[in-house]
Amino acid sequence: MRAALYARVSTEEQTEGYSIDAQKRAFQRLCEERGWIPHYEYIEAGKSAHTDDIRKRPVFKQAIDDALSGQYDVLVVHKIDRFARKLRITLEYFEKLGKNGIGFVSIENNIDYSTPEGKLMLMMQGGLAEFYSENLSRETKKGWNERRKQGFYCGALPFGAMKGDDKIPLPDMQPRQIGTNGHTTTVRNYEGLLAGFQMSAAGASDRDVAIALNEKGYRSTGTHGARPFSKDSVRGYSKIAFTSVTSRMATEDG
Repeated sequence: MRAALYARVSTEEQTEGYSIDAQKRAFQRLCEERGWIPHYEYIEAGKSAHTDDIRKRPVFKQAIDDALSGQYDVLVVHKIDRFARKLRITLEYFEKLGKNGIGFVSIENNIDYSTPEGKLMLMMQGGLAEFYSENLSRETKKGWNERRKQGFYCGALPFGAMKGDDKIPLPDMQPRQIGTNGHTTTVRNYEGLLAGFQMSAAGASDRDVAIALNEKGYRSTGTHGARPFSKDSVRGYSKIAFTSVTSRMATEDG
């Protein structure tokens, strides 16, 4: 029996320390116990399984395509929610595997799709995985709504803004040492924000604003880390950020 592993972590799970290595170790132990040949390991990091479009999960799609073309005999996952969090996707692709004689094992859930008991367990566990994901989404939305009711900012803060002690956005005046062209430059993001906003108001293109900010040593902020600006990252940021921080200043000034 040629066995293949499909291992996955979403972006959130990566930050929480969910381990791909743990999934790989469990797969290797299973193969040793059953005398299976560990044929291939399909590893997908930073992808959520809460989607109906598997094109957003290219490694998962490749694992299925390879199974249907007969490249291995059994697909192994650590838990059923690694495979999918949508019951429709779970059942649809298990049906495809079953019709092509491909086995399936979920190690933690003790599921074997080749047996009637395994099919029943599959439906139950698949439904629970979808329920968990939807319930998590609902609770997250409740949390954001509560923050909005309390007047807190929701979402990642834009370039030029920082979180104050009261959790309300304020101008980001923290000095940052940036190395440019062999020299060290001190920049303050709020000043860069104002410069970009003024250029935009004067009719400068997004590309021109990005070039100017980069030449002065500014770098983007947010979930993607510090990067040079591009016309896409500049587009619209100045007006949004300018509004968020200047409205705070206007309120404080009465």
